[in-house]
Amino acid sequence: MKKHKIVTAIGGILIALGLIGVLWGIQPTKGTETMTIPSGEGYYSYMKVSGWLNGHLSGDFTVTSGNVDFHILDGSQFKEYSYDLSHTGSLKSITDASGEFSVDLPSTGSYYITINHGSGYDTTSQEVTVNYKVTGLDLMFLIGGIVLLAVGAVLSLVGLRMRAKEPVAPGPAKPSPSDVTLFDNKPKPPS
Repeated sequence: MKKHKIVTAIGGILIALGLIGVLWGIQPTKGTETMTIPSGEGYYSYMKVSGWLNGHLSGDFTVTSGNVDFHILDGSQFKEYSYDLSHTGSLKSITDASGEFSVDLPSTGSYYITINHGSGYDTTSQEVTVNYKVTGLDLMFLIGGIVLLAVGAVLSLVGLRMRAKEPVAPGPAKPSPSDVTLFDNKPKPPS
């Protein structure tokens, strides 16, 4: 296989991977999690979501029995909360058997959906289903995709230039005119 074909093919593959990366970087993440809070005082359950540039977290939750305290916390708030279930603020707090949430995420990083027993339900094991959607720009995939697109485009152009500079193979010999006789003048061997 000729070098220009290999370079162009690698460039095309990188362009395809770059497009996938860019599309993945702007695609929202959706999910459903079912969490169980064991019976007993001081138990909680949580899930971690990644917040992206210009991020937004939305969704809803439902509890099988009773009320829960539902919170959306950033990393420092979660650290404080995980010690004794108290915190000095949250992005969102709801105490109910079900609810909807919609929160702008202030920066790129980790965020936590935390759920603990509502008042009077410490002796009950509670199951909570959370449906969520995170939107925003995932910089890792977005930047990686752009880099792959650029490298792929450069390699494709290099491959096409290599092809253009390749010498052209001579075509078939032209037939001699019919009114010209060609003689083969071979040197005679020495005597």
